[in-house]
Amino acid sequence: MAPARRARKSTAADPDVAPAPAPKSTPAAPAKKTAAQKEAEAKAKAEKLKVIREKAAAEKRRRDAENPPSDNDEGNEGAAAATNPVVEDDDGPSDSEDDSDLAALKHVIGAPPGDLSDGEEELEQLLDDDAPAAEAGGAPPDSSSPAGSDTEEIEVVDATPSTPRRTKRRQVREPSPCDEIRTPRRKSKKVTESMFSPNGIRLQEVSKNFTNANIVDKDAYPPITSRSAFFFESIKMAAHSAEFGNEHLRASYQRLMEDQDYGKLGVTFQEYSAHQERARFSTAARAEMSWLGLPSTDSRDVKVNQQKTMALAQWYKKTGAHLFDSIDFNDLTFDKMTMCQSRVFVNLVHAYMFTNQGRHGVEGYRRLVERQRVVNPTLALCGAALSHSVDEWIDGYFVKKPFTSAASIEYHRILNKLNSWETKYPHWMHEWQTNLFKEVVTKANKPWLFSPEEEEDDEDLAAALVAAESAAAARSSRASPAPGA
Repeated sequence: MAPARRARKSTAADPDVAPAPAPKSTPAAPAKKTAAQKEAEAKAKAEKLKVIREKAAAEKRRRDAENPPSDNDEGNEGAAAATNPVVEDDDGPSDSEDDSDLAALKHVIGAPPGDLSDGEEELEQLLDDDAPAAEAGGAPPDSSSPAGSDTEEIEVVDATPSTPRRTKRRQVREPSPCDEIRTPRRKSKKVTESMFSPNGIRLQEVSKNFTNANIVDKDAYPPITSRSAFFFESIKMAAHSAEFGNEHLRASYQRLMEDQDYGKLGVTFQEYSAHQERARFSTAARAEMSWLGLPSTDSRDVKVNQQKTMALAQWYKKTGAHLFDSIDFNDLTFDKMTMCQSRVFVNLVHAYMFTNQGRHGVEGYRRLVERQRVVNPTLALCGAALSHSVDEWIDGYFVKKPFTSAASIEYHRILNKLNSWETKYPHWMHEWQTNLFKEVVTKANKPWLFSPEEEEDDEDLAAALVAAESAAAARSSRASPAPGA
């Protein structure tokens, strides 16, 4: 009867043997080994491996002696040696040692379980000790490093990169760099409007008529020292006007005069209305840039047109030629006696009186018709809006910019120039301003709004009328009693 074969130990490299199921209960973690213990175990394994190598080498020599190689094998080995010379590495074991280890492993794996010798059993035991490390996915332990022989020291680190934040952080308003600068924050127009009573908001709505008229007819940018008085004058005119005023509006006006905080709300509301009226001129001026050659469309090349537009806008800003008539775009000349008399000013005044007219522009419309001419403040506001629109093309392309109070500098420059001319040349100024108003109403197809003073052509008739007027005045003086008689 053949002896019973010894059961072979299962390894991780054997595909026929299924791995043992993991225990349900988690075993207690073994105590960590000290460095001295690890070093001693590494030395013991190295000595065992050395003994196994010596036994494998002796076994190989015994087999070579029993089965000597033939001539063909020697020729093949010589050719292979000539083709692939063996290079020994000083840092690691030689090829002969590797061959002996490989032969020993082949002998151990290929031999039946019952034929294993003691050295081969020790080699298999070493392989069994290294199996858990291979199953864990790590590299086999290095016998030269005592720390590498213990798999308990391996720390698994998560190398997955962290996902960046994709949510937008809330913007925090940074404080002012200078603590002394305090930017005033006013309530919006809707908030201001909601703080009035029904009669109070009615007074403010009616006052917008007179505020807009004063902006166009008197001063578009009143000084900050008299700004409250300027807007209070508009509110007073609305409360005491014959067309809109009543006892309820006058009572609301009286409350504004008595309550300081309530009066500030009224001034704030009228300031918003004034800014809205000035913005209408800026919007109308943007539509008139084609009369000034902006943007340039002479060439099919976009870059060439952009360069021409930039050059023309810079020339306008340097010379102020956009305020004059008879502009020659080729020679870059203009007539200096035609300030505020060009076609562009006719279009802007026409847009104010007819195109962009609303229920809050009735008073301004009435004042222009009564005066029968376009006054200096209206022309200065049109000129400031044109200068602002030209500045939007200063880079060669359109960049929308808000029409803020910074335009007051250009406004007062034009207004002072016109006032100076009116003081020195009143008849000439009155003549061309009247002709400008005539062109505006003619463009609107309303010529009956212009009623000029017609002079008598017949000199004899004019002399007779003068004599008759003198006689009538004398008779009137004789008929009326002298004062104190």
